[in-house]
Amino acid sequence: MSAPAEDKETAALIERLEKQFPDVAPSLVVAVIREAQDAFQDYPVKSHVPVIVERQVKDRLRGRAGEATDA
Repeated sequence: MSAPAEDKETAALIERLEKQFPDVAPSLVVAVIREAQDAFQDYPVKSHVPVIVERQVKDRLRGRAGEATDA
């Protein structure tokens, strides 16, 4: 996947998860996404990485709902 396509896909994921987890600070949503993506940086096959990342992030954010939100 090209960098612009990845950026667009990441932006859409951020938007989706911010809506799904309104009680989690947007900056935390972004940080958790970036951390999950970084874990797959060296994987040779990237086709399933977005799905895996989204699942991992959702699992982590479910445990963080209600943490302080950005002002």
